[in-house]
Amino acid sequence: MQNKEKNRGFSSLILKIIAIITMTIDHIGSFMIFNDGYTDNVSYILKLIGRLSLPLIIFILLESLRHTKSIGKFLLRLGFFSIATYAFFVVFQKLFEINLVFNGNIFFTLFLLSLSYVILKSKHKWPIVFIALFFILSAIFNIEYSKNLIQIKDDIFFYINGIYPQYELMAPLIFFLALIFYSIYDSCCFKSLNKDYQSFNEYKATRKYQKSRNFIYIIVLIFIILICYGFTYIKDTDLNIITNFAIQTWMILATIPIALYNGKLGYKKKGIKFFFYLYYPLHLLIIFIVSLLF
Repeated sequence: MQNKEKNRGFSSLILKIIAIITMTIDHIGSFMIFNDGYTDNVSYILKLIGRLSLPLIIFILLESLRHTKSIGKFLLRLGFFSIATYAFFVVFQKLFEINLVFNGNIFFTLFLLSLSYVILKSKHKWPIVFIALFFILSAIFNIEYSKNLIQIKDDIFFYINGIYPQYELMAPLIFFLALIFYSIYDSCCFKSLNKDYQSFNEYKATRKYQKSRNFIYIIVLIFIILICYGFTYIKDTDLNIITNFAIQTWMILATIPIALYNGKLGYKKKGIKFFFYLYYPLHLLIIFIVSLLF
């Protein structure tokens, strides 16, 4: 009976499956808009459903960083897939002289956030400034390019496309706010346990602690959603920007699976782990090929 209670809820595997399904739905919506200029209800609904993916991906990343046995290997995997994904798409785009709508590299985002986590845990925290600056500059470049304020030839853009992080503002905002509130909570718990490391480590292994982390992350997410909602009321703002902020408020849907997360891995085979790494570039390629057929 106790075992059933322990395993009740969603494991990390379930969250990852929900994340990649909603990410795929989001990218299908993006391809519809980019290739055919669809702005109808179908593409809009797909984009709304896709808002679940980023909060889930960042949450999974935070939990992976907490539980990983080797942070070095974890960083190496993310770094390798960042470079491999970038190289694959550059070669593919150059070979067929097409744009795969590959704006930003999610692996690069996850790598930089994980590296930030390692830096914040070290004695010398000043290198974090360079990572923050890179995210900001990437965001400025993306905004300016999307408004055609920066003109770049296609043959040059093929090399730039995918070398900068994806979700360059939203991902760091969620990640670092969650880290700050996790740190405050841990500090309060440690003090309440009379600064006893053994008792604190034992508490961190409980379901109650995991539920608290889930709740903290949900609060952070709701706070960011409220900011996005507030931006929709700013007067004299570009309609596309207002629409984008309005769509982001649908991240609220991600709070349901996060609330049900039980802290369990859900799988032990390495093949499943690498499947999720390979899925990202492969699903984009499949969507693109299908879009050419229809």
